[in-house]
Amino acid sequence: KFVGSIIALFYISKNGPKHGMLLANILYIPALVLMASMELFGKDLGLIVALTGVIFKGISVSIENLSYNVNFSKAKNVKKVGKQLGWAYILENLSSSITPAIGGFFAIFFGVEKLFIISSVILVLTTIPLLATKEKVKINKKLSFKGFPWRNYKHFLVICFSCGMMWNSLFIWSFFAPVFLIKGINSYGSAGVLASISSISALVAAFIYGKIIDKNKERGLLKINSIILGIVYSIRTFIFVNPISIGISEIFAGISLSGFNMANFKGLYSEADESGMRIQYLFLYELGTNIASIFSSF
Repeated sequence: KFVGSIIALFYISKNGPKHGMLLANILYIPALVLMASMELFGKDLGLIVALTGVIFKGISVSIENLSYNVNFSKAKNVKKVGKQLGWAYILENLSSSITPAIGGFFAIFFGVEKLFIISSVILVLTTIPLLATKEKVKINKKLSFKGFPWRNYKHFLVICFSCGMMWNSLFIWSFFAPVFLIKGINSYGSAGVLASISSISALVAAFIYGKIIDKNKERGLLKINSIILGIVYSIRTFIFVNPISIGISEIFAGISLSGFNMANFKGLYSEADESGMRIQYLFLYELGTNIASIFSSF
């Protein structure tokens, strides 16, 4: 992902964020194909195939993240940013509340390999709208960090570190809970259901959070949800040890994560606008969170 964020910076500045999303989808396809076929290569070669797939996935995700942030930050309306963030988050969680559970149960009945193949086909289909529309931002930009407000980046580093730690913790938990805590239940299905519970909770909360942000109260929203999120992440491994309690923790995590993300990105997009270097600013955010994720993995 660290390497992917650097690739994304140069590619998006030259071709635009929509082409960045297109590239991200294309790179994700070999990741899915490799993950689906790793068992065919045996234990030793299978590990190499899996690691290669992870590399493709990491680069793809970084390009997708930066493309999404550049594209959305350009389209937002300052006076109605809360409402727009709310709808974006609602639509995003509407799909993510359904697909994890469907994917989990599909893996149970048909196998993980077939799930990866179906996902590859869907990714190919999602590239069609990107090819049919034009970029709404200037392309072939000359990259330069001259005049960048580095003083503002001091507090920005704290945000990058906290977000990187949070996303890494979320990623680890999505595997830890189904495999080690929910015993006796298929891990694929339980992982999908847990992800769906979290997304549904976030979807409901996004309506309220959008109105709060439009009242310029995002600072308080960020503080409160950061505290709740920190508490949930700290104690749920020790306290939430059965399907019911884990489901409750996912509700609290989904609600607080929704508020954290919406308030955080409202500030992030505003500062990116004020800096006059939107792509560079959002690139440094992506780079910082990826570095924090690396350190939090040890």
